[in-house]
Amino acid sequence: MKHDNNGMESENMEYPDTLRVEIGTTEEMFEDAIATAEAYEQGTAETGGDAEAVVTFESVDQLRKVLTDRRIELIEDLMAAPAESISQLAERVGRTYSVVHDDVDILVAAGIVKRREDGAATGLFVPYESIEIGITLRAAGGGDGEETVA
Repeated sequence: MKHDNNGMESENMEYPDTLRVEIGTTEEMFEDAIATAEAYEQGTAETGGDAEAVVTFESVDQLRKVLTDRRIELIEDLMAAPAESISQLAERVGRTYSVVHDDVDILVAAGIVKRREDGAATGLFVPYESIEIGITLRAAGGGDGEETVA
């Protein structure tokens, strides 16, 4: 889930309205990436607010390790208003700088929180209007029964 640009983004870029967070296998992630690339090649890919943004975790355990209650609190705070710095975000949520810094690094690596350069400071933002978290539970035998919790 690493990004080549070190998580640096522009708030002026056009982002999808919704980020979908889901559980999937590496094979499913690869198939989705191929389908998206093919749609772009054929000129049928959606862009801007109609495009789809997806972050996929390999297991519920991995999702829970990244999206803790405290990190979700940071995401919600940044969705309400960008932060000019990690210090400002830490102050807003009443937590220490070092803990918020570590949590932000994890959320940036996951592709949920974005960083922007403002001179000497690094601003933080979440560009999505909503984030949907879906977990599909399947019977051990891979049967037809599915339950989705969002």
